[in-house]
Amino acid sequence: MNSELVNKHGGLREDLSPFIKEFKHALYIIKRSPLTLLGFILFLIFITIAIVAPIIAPYDPFEMRLSEAFQPPSWKHPFGTDEMGRDILSRVLWGSRISLRVGVTVVLTALCIGTILGGIAGYVGGVVDEVIMRITDLVLAFPSMILALALAAALGPGLNNAMIAISVTWWPWYARLVRGQVLSIREAGFVEASRCVGASGFRILFRHILPNAFGPVIVNASMDFGWTILTAAALGFLGIGAQPPQPEWGLMISVGRIYFMDKPWIATFPGLAIFLVVLASNLIGDGLGEILNPRLRRR
Repeated sequence: MNSELVNKHGGLREDLSPFIKEFKHALYIIKRSPLTLLGFILFLIFITIAIVAPIIAPYDPFEMRLSEAFQPPSWKHPFGTDEMGRDILSRVLWGSRISLRVGVTVVLTALCIGTILGGIAGYVGGVVDEVIMRITDLVLAFPSMILALALAAALGPGLNNAMIAISVTWWPWYARLVRGQVLSIREAGFVEASRCVGASGFRILFRHILPNAFGPVIVNASMDFGWTILTAAALGFLGIGAQPPQPEWGLMISVGRIYFMDKPWIATFPGLAIFLVVLASNLIGDGLGEILNPRLRRR
């Protein structure tokens, strides 16, 4: 009985050993790179703030106190107040929830669409590949910001329409990336073995090929998270993204630019928040590139 338990434990440890090895490798990369660690810390702070913003915000971000308008940073209002007397710290904290929603929604939408279309194009090939790739080229022929701006203007002002517009301009990058990965994997030995045992094309693609093609996709998605937030902020700045009185960072900068010479704090703090999120996103992307790159594995 004891020997059986030992064997069972031994088998369990053997099953878990690849995951433990991957985890140790990830920790090694993070410890070796202070910038990667900084990126993860900033990102965790951002996520935490977005979750607990209703608890930690000192004021209601929508409450207007005209008698307290344009107050500079102080103990009462650490980030100052805007033209309506609203507390900027509270609005920046609540704005993190909007930015988190934008980043997650846009990246996941673009990732799902691009992965499915790129996977099908790379695996099936032929006419299907040509049609999908020509549509992809058509979208990529336009600068992404200009196309998102045009689509958002056509759909009408609003945060949801802005997210739709950004998602439409973002998926082709994932489609091309996934297609290239699928083309390099589809003739691998384990794929041929799956064909030999009678696995369907759907199972081969989604069970065997795509999971092995996701390394570069995850790295790209982690970097795009910050850039989607920046793009949404740009649309809000131009007046076709989030609409007043939403505490969206780009919209806050748009209002603050009018008073920037005399009251710089109105635009500075939301701009700093965008900067930190984009910085964290890029630092994490660089770190994940090392973690998921097999050529950089420790022997």
